[in-house]
Amino acid sequence: MKAKIIDRIIRDKYDEMLTSLKTDIESLDESHMQSYDSRLHDVWDEFVFQVQVEESCLLEFYVETFKAMARGILKKQSTMELRLLWLKTDAYLESDDKEDFPDYYDLLNAVEDELFSRLHTLAELEDFHFEEEEEEEEEEEEDDDDDDDDDDDDDDDEDEDKDKDEDEDKDDETKIVNRIISDKYDELLATLKTNFESLDISLSYLHNYIYKLHNFWDEFVFQVQFEESFLFGSNVEKIKAMIRDVLLNLSKMELRSMWLKTDVYFEHDEEEYFPAHIDVFYAVEGELYTRLYTLAEKEELKFEEDKEDKEDKEDKEDKEDEDDEDDEDEEDDEYIKWYEFELKEDVLPEIYIIKQIQEYVNFYGFNEYFLPKSFPEELTFADYFYPPVVVARSTYVYEIIHHSQGSDIETWSESSAANFMAGVIKNIDIMTEDEEEFKRLFSSHLEEMDWEVNEFLELDAPLEKLLITYQVLANMAMKNMGNEIFI
Repeated sequence: MKAKIIDRIIRDKYDEMLTSLKTDIESLDESHMQSYDSRLHDVWDEFVFQVQVEESCLLEFYVETFKAMARGILKKQSTMELRLLWLKTDAYLESDDKEDFPDYYDLLNAVEDELFSRLHTLAELEDFHFEEEEEEEEEEEEDDDDDDDDDDDDDDDEDEDKDKDEDEDKDDETKIVNRIISDKYDELLATLKTNFESLDISLSYLHNYIYKLHNFWDEFVFQVQFEESFLFGSNVEKIKAMIRDVLLNLSKMELRSMWLKTDVYFEHDEEEYFPAHIDVFYAVEGELYTRLYTLAEKEELKFEEDKEDKEDKEDKEDKEDEDDEDDEDEEDDEYIKWYEFELKEDVLPEIYIIKQIQEYVNFYGFNEYFLPKSFPEELTFADYFYPPVVVARSTYVYEIIHHSQGSDIETWSESSAANFMAGVIKNIDIMTEDEEEFKRLFSSHLEEMDWEVNEFLELDAPLEKLLITYQVLANMAMKNMGNEIFI
């Protein structure tokens, strides 16, 4: 089926260009006409007359003019289209080496000759004649019929030989078509990758923030090779939008040819020809995304830390071989402990530790997939927000919310509790607008938990202090601040 569809695709393209070329010729004004015969309406009629009735010295002028117009149309076609059209030219059939494509101008010349040849054939078949005597026409038709009868047998033999030759070339032609299509996919993949790499760095959610990546393409590769985050869906939509922008620049011929390499084509009913254009478009989009994903899987991803000198890397590897445990500890010590992180802004002492853990994560670009071993296991990230908001793990938050509402009230799921707590943290500045009132409420809730403010502030157990702060803030949000603004 593929060979027939390929022929149809190429034939349709030639027909499309022939129609365009004929329309351009017919639209030439009278000043371009070389004949004064009133029975000829336009330049196309003049050309048809000379092809069908009598060639004049002006025919060569028409040939050069129409070829120049054909070249103008062909220059608007892509290299892929020209290569496919080349398969139906005399130059292709006469080529000794069909594995290598001719250069651009040889392609252009070959397709131009074929297009003009088809234009000449179209002129020969045009239903065009002057008002001549019917008897004369009938005599000509009878003579033609007699000649046709004599030549039928010879034509049949020639057709059989021609069909045999064409069948022998079909396999080679299909291989060449496959190569043309694969080259087009590779070209678009290279274009897309370049576009992703040149995107504004700020469009990459994780660039130099979580994974120390260089650009949007690196972010996509990282998530493909390691683990998809909650941001992956938005990245996919962004990528597919950019793929669509590229595909919108392709012609119907290019899209239909590329469709032959999609899963949708292989599942397509052979009795039908092409699906709707929009279905062809989305099938090619899906195939291009699949190939882009495969390219990302095979990409060698380089982090910024890979810029170390080769000698330093070798020394580090030797250390790891000598003592794995010491090396793991050393790797973890690359970052200071979260409770040692110093804030540059003035913060109320009651919420210092909350700000401290959040800014620590923001500064080093951590998330749930990439954390140092010293990070508390009791903490996690609420995926409802970006950048990630640090909260206690769902089980702890669940207890905090239930403590605030009353342990006998079962109204909160663990995920909704975690997102609620993240909302509290995100709105901490609103809660502390009236500092005196905030301190009063904070102190009051501490006392309910049998803690004095000074005792709490001097507490030398960072994790315990952090979890107490989470609980106090949850209590305040639920009972004093109007919890609906944090949901």
